[in-house]
Amino acid sequence: MNNQEINQKVGSILNDDPRLASMWSLPPSAMFIPYKGTREAFFVLVSISLRPEMFNLNDLAYVCLSALRLLVTSDALASAAGGLEIVPYVIDGTKTLRVLRLSIERDGLLDSLRLTEGDLLNEMPLPGVRCGWYVEKPNKRPT
Repeated sequence: MNNQEINQKVGSILNDDPRLASMWSLPPSAMFIPYKGTREAFFVLVSISLRPEMFNLNDLAYVCLSALRLLVTSDALASAAGGLEIVPYVIDGTKTLRVLRLSIERDGLLDSLRLTEGDLLNEMPLPGVRCGWYVEKPNKRPT
């Protein structure tokens, strides 16, 4: 599978969730990136551009965890990737803000299906799963 095929496949999978599709400002994109700088294994990097009002823990968690569950349970992705990285961005006019990076190694893919909203606040919520924030972590749920 090449980058164009994985991009089409990921877009098709994620567009099947109407709530998820209603949250982005641009369709998601996907590509293969080298795992740990080698060309022996590749992660699938999924970039999701969100509307500004989605910049809260509830919506970010819904986007990341829904995309994760849809993609991990996809047969095409499971056989094509050495891991998965989901990166949501918030687009507000001409400003783009990278919010967080959820990285899951191949060995952690099935366990990652148990992740919850609160787990995204931990740097390493499960073995093989990392969550890095590019902005200040939210410390409470919005009201």
